[in-house]
Amino acid sequence: MMLSKDMKTLIRVLNTATEVIIPDSVTHIKESAFSYCKGITTIVIPSSVTSIGDYAFEHCERLKSIIIPDTVTELGKGIFGNCFKLESVTLPKTITSIRMDTFRNCMCLEYIELPETITRINEEAFYNCNKLRSVNLPSTLEVICNAAFKYCTALDISIPGSVTTIGISAFEGCINLIIPEDIKTNMNITVGKNAFKKCKNVT
Repeated sequence: MMLSKDMKTLIRVLNTATEVIIPDSVTHIKESAFSYCKGITTIVIPSSVTSIGDYAFEHCERLKSIIIPDTVTELGKGIFGNCFKLESVTLPKTITSIRMDTFRNCMCLEYIELPETITRINEEAFYNCNKLRSVNLPSTLEVICNAAFKYCTALDISIPGSVTTIGISAFEGCINLIIPEDIKTNMNITVGKNAFKKCKNVT
């Protein structure tokens, strides 16, 4: 494990690591710090950590679960991209958005609980999470960006009335998703092109 001189930034973890307990001195996990640690199964993040950089855990292909403490206020983009075995994630109650590519290709993720602080789900945040069945979209959510849930073929969720924007291809390929009537008739919602393309169970 490589740390900064002041011991506050975790810079890099060896690709051969299997279990990592991050020291209590660390406040920031640098971008790509765990990237391509394909054999890692356990990462323990202490409450001293307040920010996690882009792609921090990308391609941790054997990681099944992780808890991010509520002390974390900044999560980078793509942090769990291509974590193919990821099944369980606890997100901090301090964040306001799910960043771009956060859970891209997390093919074992079936359920996730989003904090009530979330207002925006960014581009391709859950792209190709093809086992994702349920996501509690909070009543604070306002924007679902382009391709946010594209190819989530098992997805069956309720879209809250707080949502004002649904981006291009946001739910494209979500073949189990039933589009509520009020989404189609509500003039206060902006719906992008192909937002519900290939949603077979449209009512």
